[in-house]
Amino acid sequence: MPTEAARRVRIAAAYLTALRAAVEISGGEAALASAWGVAPELLGSWLDGEVVLPVKLYLAALEMIRAKGEEWKTAGSH
Repeated sequence: MPTEAARRVRIAAAYLTALRAAVEISGGEAALASAWGVAPELLGSWLDGEVVLPVKLYLAALEMIRAKGEEWKTAGSH
């Protein structure tokens, strides 16, 4: 059974992966910070792993990824 520390590392990795994908989808750190209404420095602290990304923004990142996936799926079907 994984330890609590190991579980936290996996969660942090998932948050960072989603956040990095959201940065890419949005067109960069400045664009994502603006879209989310947060200071670029705060976004940077999330990307550096210094501060944990709030759950609501993790979910927003996942939604961006899902929407982009839908866009990719339908792009070839037109």
